[in-house]
Amino acid sequence: MNTSLPNPLLAQYVQFDESLRGIYDRLGPSVLIPLDDDGKPLAVAASFTETQSAEYLRRLSTSNIAVRCGSPSANLCAIMFSEEQVFQTFLLSNPGLRETAVLNGPEGVILFIRIEGFRPRTTTLPFCKWLGEAATVRLCLRRKFTATYKWLNNCVASANVRNPPGGRW
Repeated sequence: MNTSLPNPLLAQYVQFDESLRGIYDRLGPSVLIPLDDDGKPLAVAASFTETQSAEYLRRLSTSNIAVRCGSPSANLCAIMFSEEQVFQTFLLSNPGLRETAVLNGPEGVILFIRIEGFRPRTTTLPFCKWLGEAATVRLCLRRKFTATYKWLNNCVASANVRNPPGGRW
């Protein structure tokens, strides 16, 4: 993933905001959404380009942050695992995803991937939740929260996802 920031304004804002810089470094050009303290969007952009205004970047740098999955974020999808063991079993069947961006937070372990072509819509599966087009995933809580998010890997991989032997995670 090319992590260079195409917009000098974006580079200016993220150089002083470690959380925002870390998100862009890992997810690349993605539609980030500023959230209020209740998790409600303060603004929603339809494309990455719309997130590049000074006003939008300023709002991101002072609020909680989520990412919008799907085509606006260059086909970004996420898989949310509520149990660590299920996540580890999934990785055994998909070893190529060991290096993709993974976020550990209060919702569980969230693995981010980019998929070209068909992407399933958001679906709850027996052992995980697939987050597809237009789904939002919280990435950073800045204010009045005790929950923490920790990135486990550096950047999003493009991959084909396989079921483990027996078809169950």
